[in-house]
Amino acid sequence: MPYYHKIILVDKMYEPGNIAETALFRLIKKSDMIEIIKSIDDFYKKIKDAVLKHKNKKEIKRIDIAIIENVDIHDITLNKLLSLMSAYKEEIDFPLVVITSTIEDKEERAKAFKKGIHEYILKPYTVDEFKSRIKRLLKFKDMKERICKLKKASLRDPLTGLWNKRAIQKEFERIYEMSSRYKMDFSIAILDFDSFKKYNDTYGHLMGDEALKIFGQIIENNVRKSDFAGRFGGEEFILILPYTTEEGAKVLVKRILNQIMDRKIEHNANPPHNIITFTAGIAFREEFEDIITVIQKADEALYYGKKTGNKIVTFKELI
Repeated sequence: MPYYHKIILVDKMYEPGNIAETALFRLIKKSDMIEIIKSIDDFYKKIKDAVLKHKNKKEIKRIDIAIIENVDIHDITLNKLLSLMSAYKEEIDFPLVVITSTIEDKEERAKAFKKGIHEYILKPYTVDEFKSRIKRLLKFKDMKERICKLKKASLRDPLTGLWNKRAIQKEFERIYEMSSRYKMDFSIAILDFDSFKKYNDTYGHLMGDEALKIFGQIIENNVRKSDFAGRFGGEEFILILPYTTEEGAKVLVKRILNQIMDRKIEHNANPPHNIITFTAGIAFREEFEDIITVIQKADEALYYGKKTGNKIVTFKELI
């Protein structure tokens, strides 16, 4: 059964029905899950394997809060865990709660927060106190996830699900910096539907939208995680392909073209195929070229393809 919240309780002295567990069971819903781990070393290994060896990575992403009880903030494994969390903030984004029997010390508390501990609870504590703190953390975690989803949604094209113009601009800036600083090679492909205005005029805008959706899905299914695919505007799309040659980009674009043609979406105003097709221009970043130059080269190749009827054209083929 799918769960809404997942809470990890790490306690080397764990006993069923202790205060932390009692408070959690009073707080959680039926769809939530509590996992008990009796060794901080086991928990650290689990997290380390997830981020470094990609083992059960999805499980780590599902953790909402991790609570470690009966541990000193100077514990070697705890500090290794905190260092790992600091180095892999995107992969490990759950709040960490430490429950300790250390005597109240403002300096120690400040050190704990500086190290990345979100809540520092001293023993003895009550069920109500613990419940209140965890409830607040869960609320903040849910709020953070909602904000994150809204941010991502604002960068997505609502029709195709690909990145929108705003996201494309951000990616241009990122690639510009990466290529300038690290001399990163990349290829760019610009894909443009053939006679799409005629398609909309003939079959209607609803059918046009449906075709764009299908195209977006095909692109999404074929690009790698490291690739960037966005809707440039109207019926034009852009692919930014890091560490990919023109030949490699051509193989990818040809695969996408074959898949859209295999759908045989009728388009009688697009001879000779009379189905939906697109034309693509591809360019590779040569030494000292910035991303704008590469886009211009891909656009030049696209223009040549439209003019000659060649479906996929690389800039190298023009020179």
